[in-house]
Formats: sequence, structure tokens, C-alpha cells
Amino acid sequence: MALEAPPTAIEVLGLPVHQVDLAASLAQIAKWIEDNHHLHRCTPTLAPLHTIVTLNPEMVMAAQDDPALASVIIQANLTIPDGIGIIWAARLRGQKMVRVTGVDLLEGTAQLAAQRGYRIFLLGAGPGVAAEAASKLAARNPLLPPVGTSSRGPQNGDKAGILAALADTRPDILFVAFGSPAQERWIAGLHNELGQAGVSVAVGVGGAFDFISGRIPRAPYWMRRVGLEWVYRLWLEPWRWRRMLALPRFVLAACRTL
Repeated sequence: MALEAPPTAIEVLGLPVHQVDLAASLAQIAKWIEDNHHLHRCTPTLAPLHTIVTLNPEMVMAAQDDPALASVIIQANLTIPDGIGIIWAARLRGQKMVRVTGVDLLEGTAQLAAQRGYRIFLLGAGPGVAAEAASKLAARNPLLPPVGTSSRGPQNGDKAGILAALADTRPDILFVAFGSPAQERWIAGLHNELGQAGVSVAVGVGGAFDFISGRIPRAPYWMRRVGLEWVYRLWLEPWRWRRMLALPRFVLAACRTL
């Protein structure tokens, strides 16, 4: 899983999106963790936190009206193309791109962690969901080190408890499921504190824990393959229709850039 070169990025409505597939994303995660392990062994200095954004059209449109959110996305170390609209926008500009969902990234990281002994922490989602997702990941990956979990949220009163749990477990990679953009803002706001807790990589993954735990079923494979997963989720959760209004706005905005 060697990383041959730093991933290249294209621009979608002013935001960078890296041209990576799942294998390249996992290779980058492994490199960051190994580099930080080396730093911890050789020097007492703080090893840096690396952040990953799983970009979708809703987040892109939110960033158009929110410079602070746009800055968080731009400053991320890796922005992966989550959301079929991002793939479509890239292809509209003649660029090849492969979708990497937060669910697939989490499941792939669990396999990587089982092989290399990395520690994972799942933070957020509803009560008990992170623990259920951790149990499912452990069942699929028997060699996976114990996965830390917490259902605490991004409210200020929970910050100290979250940081204490992370300092106790010293995870290599932290997956945050607060929903976007709350998870991206939270990670950026605690960048130094997360690094001090030993976290090498932090990534927001939205509803990934719900899918992995089985609380919400994933769309059939054929729907995911052709980019219709959003239709299936809207059918399961019709209350999401307001959020889906960002999709036609994204299409129009992307077309205007041609």
C-alpha cells in the first residue's frame, strides 16, 4: 500500500478535491500514522494532526455562503470525493475521479488497523450507535485493537469529557459523526488539543456509524454503483428533502463555471 506521490487536487466551486481512490486514501492515512509514530519515538515534540474532509455537494454549497467553512475545507490535508455530485462535476471538467464514501473509508481503515495494530476511536452519532458500529467492525476484523467509542456531541459541555477519553485511549485515527458542517468545525476548532491527545488523523464521516451499525441499511450495491444512493436514503428518511435542495443548486453552479 505504498503512496507513490502526494495526491493531486482539482477545484470544484473554489474547493480542492483530491483525485484519490480508497486504496490511495488508506495509504495516505497509513503514512501519516507511521510518520507520527516515528516522531513520537525519536523526539518529544508534538506530532501533527492531519485532517480529512469527505466532501459532498451539500457541503460545497454551504461553503459558498460560509467563508469560515470554506477555509476549514481548504486547509484540510486530504479532501476525498464523497457524493456522486462531486464525481459528476469533476467529469464535467474532463477530470477522472472515483467516489470514496465515509462508510467505505471507515471500513477500509478498520481492515488496515487490524493488519497494523492502529487504534481507532468512534465519536458521535446517537446513543449507543458508535458502540454498535465498533462491535460490527470488530466482528469483521478479529485482529482489530479495541475500538474506543463515545456518543458525546459537539456541545461545549462535552469537550472536556471527549478530550479526556481520547487522552486515555490515544487513538491513531478519530472518526467524528456529528454531521456536516458541525464535525468539520469541531475538528478544526480543537486541532491542537486532538494532536496533544495523540490523534494522528481526524475525519468527519456524517452518518457512517448508522450504516455500519445496521441502524440504517445501505442502498443496494447497484444503486451505489450508479450514484443513486441519495434516492434510497431520501426514501428511508423523507425529512432530508430540505437538505437535498442543495443538489440542484450545486448542478447549476457547477455548470456556470464551464
